Amino acid sequence: MKKFFKAHSIYQIIIISLFTRLFCAYFYGDIELTNEWGAILHNFNASGVFGFNVALSEYHAIPKFSEIGEKVLPTIFMPPLYFYFIYLIDFLSFSFFNTVNLLILFQIILSLISILIFHKIIIQYEKKYL
Repeated sequence: MKKFFKAHSIYQIIIISLFTRLFCAYFYGDIELTNEWGAILHNFNASGVFGFNVALSEYHAIPKFSEIGEKVLPTIFMPPLYFYFIYLIDFLSFSFFNTVNLLILFQIILSLISILIFHKIIIQYEKKYL
């Protein structure tokens, strides 16, 4: 009986967590990329540079959405791997799906998988050391 509860409790946690996260994402999640990530993605699509600031002159740059042909300055303001993750999701959505909703759904799935992996690590630790 003890094994039955141990085996099924993690799946109950995953299911409850899935529904809770989907509920929160639907009612409280973002509906578009705003602020830094939106500007970086837009600037990358317009200029091909991972950047946040647009150069207005040789000594002056401001954070804004660039136009085609404007010089975008490369940035280390945000972590680049997350940008490439956003860009991959945007590329795979083919403008049929809302990129932000697809991004949030994919992050929910990844977080649930990480819970399962963490659970398996704890179980292996318990078997080995306890």
